[in-house]
Amino acid sequence: MDAARAPAFFDYLTERENVRLCKEAGDFFPWTEDPILQTFKFTNVRRQHDRTSNELREKFYKEHFNDDRRAILMNCATFRYFGTYEFANAIGWTDFGDMDEGHWDYVKETAHDRLANRERVFTGAYVITNQGISAPKQEVVVDYFLKGLQANADLICNHADISQSWREVADMMRPIKGLRWHWLHDQGSSAGHDLHWLLGELSRGTQRTRLHVPIGLERLDAHRSRRSAWRCPCSRRRYGKASQER
Repeated sequence: MDAARAPAFFDYLTERENVRLCKEAGDFFPWTEDPILQTFKFTNVRRQHDRTSNELREKFYKEHFNDDRRAILMNCATFRYFGTYEFANAIGWTDFGDMDEGHWDYVKETAHDRLANRERVFTGAYVITNQGISAPKQEVVVDYFLKGLQANADLICNHADISQSWREVADMMRPIKGLRWHWLHDQGSSAGHDLHWLLGELSRGTQRTRLHVPIGLERLDAHRSRRSAWRCPCSRRRYGKASQER
């Protein structure tokens, strides 16, 4: 990027975040005077604000915050490899001890049936490839990616406790098939934020410590402390009908 254009980039980030805050405050479309942001869709500045991330957090993560860390690891991985809240809701949360062959068959069959009925299974927000494996995607995800992670769950959780390092745990997970490309190289996506979340949870222990993470990720929810004092810049505007979410 041309250094002279950097201020314009940060101006865009600020205005896109203002759009989100105006929407959440219940203001009316267009939430901004920028014609480009009025016309086209752009991802949230912080992907944890995306709809799927919010729904997974409210439906599953808060309720299971104190669960077996292996269960947190595997459920988070399952939800993000398929990537839609609708599919996560269909299969529900599963205890680690119940993740046997019958469970994985159920996950694959549920995915197969939903795809056949044209119901949501995989997200379009990021691409999960078959990595050259000739099989239906749901079988590749379960049999090659998730089962590989499951086989290493104890080692990963234990190392998180010992190392207290996001980077070390992420590096440990790199050799597991499917993780190297889909999560660890995608820290800006929703899947990447879920990996950050689960790595933080893996380390919590009795003192509820967290893994040491990159500074940008550690501020994941810092804006919330400022929300009570924030006033929507669009609050005095009225444009008539509220628009559908963009």
